[in-house]
Amino acid sequence: MSDQGKLTGKLAVALFASTFGTWFPHGLSVSALNGPQNIVLNWIRSVKCVRWGGQFAGNYTNNTDLHDPNHYLWCRTIPQAEEKSLKQNYELYTLWALCSSMLCVGALIGTLLTNLFIHGLGIKKSLMLGAVILLAGCVLCSFGPTAGSWELFLLGRIVIGLGTGLVTVVTPIYTSEITPAKLRGAAGTLPPVMYVLGLIVTTAIGFPYVLGHETGWPYLVSAVIIPVVIACAILPFCPESPRYLYIEKSREADAQMALMWFRGAGSVKDELEEMHTEAEHLKGTRNVTLLGLFVDPFLRKICWLVAVPMLAHQFCGFYCVTFYSTSIFDDVGLKQMDAVYATMGVWVVYLIALLTSMALVDRLGRRTLLLISHLGMIVALVLFVVFAVTREQGVEWTKYGSAACMPLFIASFATGSASVPWILPGELFPQEAHNSSASLVAAVSWAGAILTTLLFPLIVVVAKHYTFLIFAGLVALATVHIVIKLPETKGKTIEEIQALLRSERQTR
Repeated sequence: MSDQGKLTGKLAVALFASTFGTWFPHGLSVSALNGPQNIVLNWIRSVKCVRWGGQFAGNYTNNTDLHDPNHYLWCRTIPQAEEKSLKQNYELYTLWALCSSMLCVGALIGTLLTNLFIHGLGIKKSLMLGAVILLAGCVLCSFGPTAGSWELFLLGRIVIGLGTGLVTVVTPIYTSEITPAKLRGAAGTLPPVMYVLGLIVTTAIGFPYVLGHETGWPYLVSAVIIPVVIACAILPFCPESPRYLYIEKSREADAQMALMWFRGAGSVKDELEEMHTEAEHLKGTRNVTLLGLFVDPFLRKICWLVAVPMLAHQFCGFYCVTFYSTSIFDDVGLKQMDAVYATMGVWVVYLIALLTSMALVDRLGRRTLLLISHLGMIVALVLFVVFAVTREQGVEWTKYGSAACMPLFIASFATGSASVPWILPGELFPQEAHNSSASLVAAVSWAGAILTTLLFPLIVVVAKHYTFLIFAGLVALATVHIVIKLPETKGKTIEEIQALLRSERQTR
């Protein structure tokens, strides 16, 4: 009997290593500055103060330099409760936004270079390279505080972003191509699950009594080292993607051995025949470049099908919640530690919802989960604004309603929007466009993350809570497009999906 539809021990190890060593560090890096935000800001102040020849102090009540604007802005510690003055120090405001967004900038660059790495190294080695780059960026970040250089810290964030951009493309490709069709949907949710586990761990060790203090936060941003080292120790023993070996490199014997390793003792005849059929279909064709996705009318149509869910994934405001969740809870009236605990609760809800989506994605389907996810996010965002506005009018209990909307938003996001946009490219695009399509979707994701993380702290100063209505409106537009255009891919092979898309094109 064939075991090709079952989860074997070796397949589980490969899936764990490829996701734990890449997307788990992604979660660690993204949320590392969330809890100790005030501490990092005061560290940046201290660096600027020392460079001006000043002396950084806890307060300046008896210091003659108090009247010097530069010393007043940079040479004193500002407690979390008084951090509203951040909006009066635009240089510091910009530096803080860069600390958050430079990771996304590096990720966008890494994403655009992914095809070069996959073509030259293969899928598994590209995955390992991304892990090594993550490790290098982590080392640079950890040296920033020691050297008293926020520039070195920013460089480290960019390098971490480079590695993150590479692995966010390669990991879904690898997990999809080593997993049987019956488990492909569930495997596709593993990277987001590891990502949110990273968020939870970072938030937990970012508490002030753990590593979220003046001497501990450099170790917090260095936590990426642990999962990366574990992955680098396991991945060399895992085979390359069988599809890559068979279709891209024409190494049929190696592909068969890789399949047998992943599937255990079961027969792999059916999968080999499917690869053979696909390889025959692709004879005489070349791998599609990023530009080629937009030149071919059929592929251009699919670009829109995968880009719109990813744009909704970004412009729903999730990354703003990720980077600024503690500040958001603080703004609605929660105390500092209550805001940190609320952030932890949000990520726990995220994890539970993601695990639930793993069980549902191959039952309800990708399109259905996306629609449920989008509707839930719209409701949560609108309610958040309603509660926030009501609190401004003096109704204090509504601050708890605002806080409750964040877990509702995160749960809705995790139900479909967190994972399905990463699954769609591997299912909608033909094999020759897989690598480029994964790069395209990741590039759209990171470009959206850059815009939201850079613009959110600026827009929210003007629009305040109404900013989240903008997110709700953008998600609503994407929902309309999905209802009209996106087909269901549940249980269909890549060949069946391609036939469906081409038949829809011919009937229009």
